[in-house]
Amino acid sequence: MAHEAGFLAAVVNKYAKVECIAQKGDDDYGWWTQKAEKTQYAYCARTVLSTGNIVYMKDPICVNPYAKVDCAARTKKMLEDQIRLYSPAIKEGKNDLAFVLTFNLKLWEKFLQRNIPGLKYDLLYR
Repeated sequence: MAHEAGFLAAVVNKYAKVECIAQKGDDDYGWWTQKAEKTQYAYCARTVLSTGNIVYMKDPICVNPYAKVDCAARTKKMLEDQIRLYSPAIKEGKNDLAFVLTFNLKLWEKFLQRNIPGLKYDLLYR
């Protein structure tokens, strides 16, 4: 989410109680990923998934007026297939859902450990 993050930060930073994340704590918004970090994301996800700490929503919202199949069921199956076959070494586009899941789980871990440089935790935990 590199360049898109900078654009989004410019749009939402004007609102109160909004904190945009910059990996190094400066104004370079977003999070750059390298191969070694993707492996860390995968290990984090494996830990979370193996302990049952995340579950599917009972009634997920998934709308595609052009789809002829149940969008939520199709997306769930795609995610499960990608997680089963996930490897950080696979080229982008082949496992996007699994990557987004692993990335977000690792980012949440960093957030909960208060380990994101420049993030104003005091504003978030009021």
